[in-house]
Formats: sequence, structure tokens, C-alpha cells
Amino acid sequence: MSQYTCKDCRHSFRTVSLVLAHGFNSPYSRQCRLSYREAHSVEDPVIGVKHIPGGYENCASYRIRERDCGPTAQYWQPRAKQGLFKLIVKE
Repeated sequence: MSQYTCKDCRHSFRTVSLVLAHGFNSPYSRQCRLSYREAHSVEDPVIGVKHIPGGYENCASYRIRERDCGPTAQYWQPRAKQGLFKLIVKE
């Protein structure tokens, strides 16, 4: 069976700050474009309104949960043309 890695996925990307913080080959240096969470506010009766910024999740944490991409790489799409055969086998 083929392995569907996030580094070969169309939706993964890296930022300079994450590469500098975690290293070039770290699993935490990639983020997924499908995991964007909107910014929102939470009402806390003790400290008042707490603003939570939006952003992307790491690919490593997005692939763990079944409701998201999951270990089966539910939303995986090839980045290059060579990965098209992997996608056909997967489907």
C-alpha cells in the first residue's frame, strides 16, 4: 500500500517562522490549508472577553483525528503529477 505523506499533499505548506522554530524536516514545520480555524471570542465571567486568534493547524495534529483528515489521508491530493497514480489507487 502506498504511503500518503503530508509533504506530498497539495494542501500542506511551510512558513519561514515554523521552519526556523522547528527545523526543516520536522513534522511540525508543515501546516494544512484545510485546517483553518476562524478567530472568535469567548466570554469568561472571571477575566472578561478572551479573543482567540484564527490560524492553521500543524499537519501532524490534523492527521491524528478521524473527523479531520485522519490516518487514512481522507483529503490527500497530490502536489505533483507523479502522485496522480497514488490518488487513483487510493480512490
